[in-house]
Amino acid sequence: MSFSLLKFETKTNFKELCTAVGMLTKLMVFSVSYMTFENETYGKAMAIALDRSPQLTELHLSFIVFDHPKSFFDMVAPMLSPKCRINKFIMRSCVLTPLESKVLCYILMKNKVMHTVDFSECIDRDQNALVLIFDKFGHGSNVRYLSLEGIMPDLNFSIAKLGTALAENTKIETLNISNSKIKTAPFTSFFMAIKNNKSLKKINASKTELSDKVCEKIAEFLSMEELRLQELDLSRNLITDVGFKLIFAAIHKNKTIEHLNFDQNHLKSSGCEAISLCLEENQSIVELSLSGNKINNEGIAILGQFLKKNETLFFLDISKNMFTDFGFSIFSTYLGESKGLIYLDIQKNKDISDDQSLIPFA
Repeated sequence: MSFSLLKFETKTNFKELCTAVGMLTKLMVFSVSYMTFENETYGKAMAIALDRSPQLTELHLSFIVFDHPKSFFDMVAPMLSPKCRINKFIMRSCVLTPLESKVLCYILMKNKVMHTVDFSECIDRDQNALVLIFDKFGHGSNVRYLSLEGIMPDLNFSIAKLGTALAENTKIETLNISNSKIKTAPFTSFFMAIKNNKSLKKINASKTELSDKVCEKIAEFLSMEELRLQELDLSRNLITDVGFKLIFAAIHKNKTIEHLNFDQNHLKSSGCEAISLCLEENQSIVELSLSGNKINNEGIAILGQFLKKNETLFFLDISKNMFTDFGFSIFSTYLGESKGLIYLDIQKNKDISDDQSLIPFA
C-alpha cells in the first residue's frame, strides 16, 4: 500500500487509516510520502500499523517532515520489538537531525532482522547525524544492503567513519554512495579502511568526482586476496589513463569481479592498453562498459587485442566514444577471433558513417 499527497481533515482520519492497515493480513509494503507529522498523533498512528500488521516487512518513507520531536520515535518504536518483521527500511529525502539519528542508532543495534537500509537523498542537517549512524554499521550489524545515494550536503564529513565501520562488518554486501561530491582526502581514507572488509560484493561510487589519486587506494583494495567484490560502478567520474592503469593492473588476476562500469570518464589510448593486457589474463570479468569516454582510433585498435585470448567477456559497451570507421576496421580483425563476446555496442561514435558500413567489418 502506498499513499502520497493525501489531505486528512482531522488526525482521526489518519489514525483510522493506519488502524485499517494493521488489519490487512497480506500487506507487505507500507509507503508514506509528502507528509508533515506536526504532532505525536501521526507517529503513534503509524506505530499501530507497524505493530499489528502480520505480514508487513517493508517501510518506505519519503519527503516526511517530523515536526513533532516525539513523532519519529513513536513511529519506529515497534521496530525495536523482538517480534518486529520490518526487514527493509527506506527513508528517502527526509531531514536527519541528531534526534532521529540517535533513534536510528538504537534501532540498528536492537533490530536483528533488518537487512536493507536506504537513506538516499536525506539531508544531514548538522553533518553529524550520519557519523553517529555509521558507527552502528560495524561488527554486529545485520544490514546487507546500504544506499546513501545523493546524501545532502555530501558525505565528506562522514564517509571516513563509514569506512572504519565497514572494515569490521561481516554482513554488508551492497553499498551505494553514488551522486555525491566527495573530496580526495576523505575518499582515500574510506578505501584504505574497507581493505579489511571481506563481505562486500557490489559498490556503486558513480558520480562522486572520484579522481586518479583515489584510484591508488581502490587498486590496493582490489588487490586484496580475500576480496569478494563482484560488481564495481565508477562511472561518471574523473578517472584518466593513470587511474585506469592502476585499477586494471590490480585486477588482472582477480577471480571474483564480473561487472565493471567506467562510463563517462576520461579513458584514452594508454588506458586502453592497460585494459587489454588485463583482459588477456583475467577470466572472471563478463561485462565491461566504457561508454562516453575518449577512445579514439588508436585506443580502439589497442583495446581489441585482448579478444584473441579472452573467452569470458560477453558484454562490451564502447558507444559514444571518438573512433571512426578506420579504427573500428582494425578492431574488427580481432573481433573475428573472439570466442566469448556476445553483445557489442558501438553506437554514436565520431564519424561512424552508418550501420551498413560497419556490417562488412563485423
